[in-house]
Amino acid sequence: IGYLPDVIADRTAMEQVVGNLLQNAIKFLSPGRKGEIRVYGDAGQDHTTFHVCDNGRGIAAQDIPRVFEVFRRVGHQDTHGEGMGLAYVRSILRRHGGDVTCSSKLGVGSTFSFSISRHIQPGSPSTQPYLQ
Repeated sequence: IGYLPDVIADRTAMEQVVGNLLQNAIKFLSPGRKGEIRVYGDAGQDHTTFHVCDNGRGIAAQDIPRVFEVFRRVGHQDTHGEGMGLAYVRSILRRHGGDVTCSSKLGVGSTFSFSISRHIQPGSPSTQPYLQ
């Protein structure tokens, strides 16, 4: 774990975002290779960005846009999941004035980067717990 800047956000929502990305990183590690997961952040002027990097299976370039679609799973289907996690993560982050992206190389690993706005004020609707 590297530098993690402080943010103003809905705590439960951020736990769900980070939890989902870490669970995916663990779930899709490559068998036979020692797993490595790195988490760190950067505080910019308008957004704070966090990165979850792994040396897992990776995602084929043509599949990357589809991983954020509801009920969509890509790659070898040997793990449990509904295909909703990353779509939900994107929804949470957009509510916080940010988004999530993925860069990946098949067989090498993936980096999921997510941002939230630095202009959210305590008590704003974005920081209040919600269901979607």
